Amino acid sequence: MTTGSSGVGIELVGVKELLRDLKDPKFATRAAVRALDKAAAKTMELAVKRVPVDRGHLKNSITIDRRGEFARAVGSGQPYAKAVEFGSRPHWPPLSALQPWARRHGFPAGRSGAFLVARSIAQGGGKAESGQPFLNPALDDVENNEWPRIQREFWEEMTQAFKKRGTR
Repeated sequence: MTTGSSGVGIELVGVKELLRDLKDPKFATRAAVRALDKAAAKTMELAVKRVPVDRGHLKNSITIDRRGEFARAVGSGQPYAKAVEFGSRPHWPPLSALQPWARRHGFPAGRSGAFLVARSIAQGGGKAESGQPFLNPALDDVENNEWPRIQREFWEEMTQAFKKRGTR
């Protein structure tokens, strides 16, 4: 399981080698893809539960992308997703971008409220610097808690297939 700049990835390694050893690789391929899709779906589900929500744009943008037959990526195309996940260095964001957020969160109206938020970000305070991770903790949870069960189900399915179909 890997991490990327705007998402996390899940890849099954060794499946192609396994498929070469089977008389009916289509069955094994389907079983491997089902296991991979279960892991990706659970990662997405947990990321959606963990993501901080203001208006829901980030939460609603979390998707699963197919990155190959045995690879999936869970992430968001929102331009600020990376900053939410990993934080950002202190900087002065544009006040116009912060005004709606500041107003929704009880800061004074207009540029003065946005300035207070921007100043906090510029000084490196709070969540802007440290981030509010939602993708990596979801992936960690799946890797530590769900993946062993998914692997067990995969190998049970493969064992049954070996008994019915045999190997080369």
